[in-house]
Amino acid sequence: MSEIVLALEALRCGYGQATVIHGVSLKIMRGEAVALLGKNGMGKSTLLKGIMGFLPRQAGSIAFGGDTLVAGQPHTLAARGIAYAPQEKAVFQDLSVEDNLRIAVSDPRRFRIGLERIAGYFPFIPQRLRQKAGTLSGGEQKMMILGRALMAQLRLLLIDEITEGLQPSVIERISGVLQAERNASSIAMLIVEQNVKFALSTADRFAVLERGELGEHGPTNMPDAYARIIAELGV
Repeated sequence: MSEIVLALEALRCGYGQATVIHGVSLKIMRGEAVALLGKNGMGKSTLLKGIMGFLPRQAGSIAFGGDTLVAGQPHTLAARGIAYAPQEKAVFQDLSVEDNLRIAVSDPRRFRIGLERIAGYFPFIPQRLRQKAGTLSGGEQKMMILGRALMAQLRLLLIDEITEGLQPSVIERISGVLQAERNASSIAMLIVEQNVKFALSTADRFAVLERGELGEHGPTNMPDAYARIIAELGV
């Protein structure tokens, strides 16, 4: 039987007394990528923050590898093999590229191994270790954020709007990196996106989030997936 890496059961979360996510249930298997699509303001980023424990859990449960995750403890998740690449540029502008990467992996040996791995995907990174991260281009910063997430030994990767503002060539490159990582390490992925073509080319399944609830969903390889998503999004 396939291993369930992430299981959300009737999850409700939000900000203060305001509920944004209304009873979302979702399972992601080992080596599987699920794309979560939706317009701005539908709760996609809120769901990721709820999974990470940055927001209080109002109801429901989150299990990782069969173990229940405790809300409010995001600092414990990295050691368990969960990485989060947020939509906001999580870059320390005045620190070097190397210092930004060491946030994910501080152990010297694991850092060296991780750097060798991501160098195959993003060759510019080891060449720019002493450069201030804030001087990288927007696309390079996004690739560094993704590379930082991939440096650790992962079981689950949460990605929020990685393609936003990127050129098509960079988007295609990132899609290839994510597919290669899944093939090499069987990482499970939850990919929040608005780029429908990227989502369908990268993930196995899709789900549309509308006002905090899951709507249209299915395998990305079904013939009318693109049309059904566009219709659901109303664009």
